[in-house]
Amino acid sequence: ELDAAKAGFAGEVERYLILTQTDTLWKQHLKDMDYLKEFVGLRAYKQGDPFQEYQQEGYELFLEMQAALRRNSVYSLFQYKLKDEANKAK
Repeated sequence: ELDAAKAGFAGEVERYLILTQTDTLWKQHLKDMDYLKEFVGLRAYKQGDPFQEYQQEGYELFLEMQAALRRNSVYSLFQYKLKDEANKAK
């Protein structure tokens, strides 16, 4: 459907949506890692290794970010409509 508007347009849209989602989620991931770094020191009180805690939880946050990237990119792609089609629907 998107390629009917312009040859290769679907690939451009897909690339744009993935890049915007990656940018947004990566910024949020970095903020989450800063937050984690601040509070992982409190884990030392329970006699745990703060570095291992940071490493493990950071990895879990990264996996969550990857899952969100896949989910949001696919959702955005299915929700994408050309302007002409959006105007016809109204």
